[in-house]
Parts: sequence; C-alpha cells; structure tokens
Amino acid sequence: MTGREQTDIFEIFNFLRFPLMAGVILIHCNFLPDMPEPMAPGANTAMFTACLAWFDRYILSLCVPLFFFMSGYLFFRSGPQLSATGYAHKLAGRARSLLIPYMAWNTIGLLLLALKKLPALAPAFPQYESFTFSIPQILTGYVDLAGSGYPYDFVLWFLRNLILIVILSPLVSWALQVNRWLAPALFFIAAYVTGHAAFLGVHVDMIYFATGAAMASSGSTSSIRGNIIPPIVAWLILTVLSATEAIPQQLSPTLTVALTLTGLIMTVRIAAACVDRGCSVPRFLTSATFFIYAFHGLFATIVRKSVTIVIPPVSDLTCAAVYFGSFAIDLGLSLLAFATMRRICPRTLSVLCGMRDKPLKQDQPVIRPE
Repeated sequence: MTGREQTDIFEIFNFLRFPLMAGVILIHCNFLPDMPEPMAPGANTAMFTACLAWFDRYILSLCVPLFFFMSGYLFFRSGPQLSATGYAHKLAGRARSLLIPYMAWNTIGLLLLALKKLPALAPAFPQYESFTFSIPQILTGYVDLAGSGYPYDFVLWFLRNLILIVILSPLVSWALQVNRWLAPALFFIAAYVTGHAAFLGVHVDMIYFATGAAMASSGSTSSIRGNIIPPIVAWLILTVLSATEAIPQQLSPTLTVALTLTGLIMTVRIAAACVDRGCSVPRFLTSATFFIYAFHGLFATIVRKSVTIVIPPVSDLTCAAVYFGSFAIDLGLSLLAFATMRRICPRTLSVLCGMRDKPLKQDQPVIRPE
C-alpha cells in the first residue's frame, strides 16, 4: 500500500469517526428497555417504537462492528506478517493507546460507583446493592461489573474486547498468511459453533477485525474504493430477508453477520465516495471522538432516565423528544468537557484519549479510530 493510499485511508476513516460515534451515543439513548410495558395508560407510541427498532437493528448496529473493522484494517495495513519484534512493538503501542485509557476511565467509573453507594444515593441505584468493594470485586469490575458483562465505564467493553483481540493478533496474522480470507472465515466458524456465546463475545468481534485485516492485506485500497452499488443492493436484500424472517431461525446468526459485513463495506465505500467529493467532518469533532466515547458512558444512563422523568414518553412526539433530547445532552456535555480539558489540561486529555485527541495521520504510530 503506497503512502498516498494510506493517506486516503486515514481521510476516509477520519470522516467516519464522528458519525459512527454519534451512532454509538444514539444506541445508548434508547429508553424503551427502561420503560414498563405498557408504558402508560393510553400511550400511543407504535410508530416511534417501530421506527426505532428498524433504525437500531439495521443502521446503528453497524457502528461498533465498523470500529472493529477499521481497527483490523489499520493494524495490518503494512501487511499480514507479524514478527516477534513487530508484535512486541504493537503491544507496547497499544498499552499506551488502549490499556492506559481503559484503566483510567474505569477508575473514574469506580469512583463514581462509590458515590452511587452513598446512603443518600444508593436507593436510586439498586443494581449495585451487592457490590461490597472487596478487592476481588473491585478488580473484577474492571472487566465485568457484577456479572453485567460490562466494566465500570460500560461503553469500554469495546476497548476491553479490542485489547483481547490485539493479544490474539498473531493468530489473525497466521491465518492471513495462509489465505487472507481464512481469518474472518475462521472466526465466523468459531462464532457459529459457540452460538455467539464465546467469552465476552470476542469471537464475533474478531470477525469484523479480521475482515478489516483481510481487506488491508490485499495491498491496495480497491476494496475500500469499489463500486457502491453492489454492497447497497446486497444490504437491501439481506435487510428484507431479515425483516420478513424469510430464512430458518437457525440461520439467523449467520444472516446477522452477513448483513453486518455487507453493511460495513457499503458504509466505508459511501464514505470514500463522500471524501472524494470533498466532504469532511470538522477537525474539532474528529479529535473529540474518543473522549466522547469514553466520557458519555459515565452518565448516559442517568441522562436517559432523567429525561424520561421530565418528558414522559406517552406519544410518538414525546418519545422522539426524549430520544433526541438525551442525545443532545450526552453529546453537548461531552464536547463541552473535551473543549474545557483541551484548554486547561491538554496533556491529561491526551493520556485519557490514548494520544488520539487529534485526527489520524500517516505518521501517527498509534492508530485507533474508536
């Protein structure tokens, strides 16, 4: 892959970073699982519920897999080979870009959990009633808090799984060198055999990471900059099959993976076409992406539940107000905190962001667009 092609890839991925992160915030603004059933006497929210279900299932569900895809692409952008020295170098770099921010943000989450356990606040957070601050529980919470499947800062499950994938990257490298499509196929089989119930869901995440790695190993950007029509058509067909439940139930997990893979290729090619036409995202928003990701996870649930109290979701209109109001608060507070920290303590901000508080560049050694 030439230097010009690598620069093109950075431009495309930079273009995607903020929109994808906005999608992640929207995922966490879905208040419907918090509500009783039915929500309220006489509530009429059928249209909003149906639209959100479709949007969440077929659009927002692409956001996180796309971050895994971009991670795999950038990790193996120089080729499928991974020597012992190269592996050690990448582990050292990812310790700075992944592990240190992961530990820092989860420690902040632990401190907030201590506040939630105070007598005055504990009744509002009954889910933490059994947490006793014993050493084993404190340490376990950095990986899986109280059996929830999430760490203290719950959105960081992505970072946790990515760290595990990076550790397993020699396996991806081996598969790529045998055949570049063996890597995603191998992890797809693993996910299928385990019924997507592998440890912390890492097998499924590795499908998308390995797909990015396989496309990078081709040595050119043609797979990224290809015709956008075929993946759009394929995605639409698979969406119809999924929505109409036209395939046997036992094949549903396979259809989900195929739909996601098609959707992420479609999205990346659309992004490439937009970049080629001069479209761009403001540098400030691109720089803030990682901070938004980690910071909003500390309060997104509280914001969502608070907004439903202020605006009872009893109609399609009020449901939309709750949904987009929660999004505006999450994003606004995150951007305000980012701007404040960038002015007051930029070095601390850089550490918290894993040195990703600026857009990706070709000479940037730590390359993570999550």
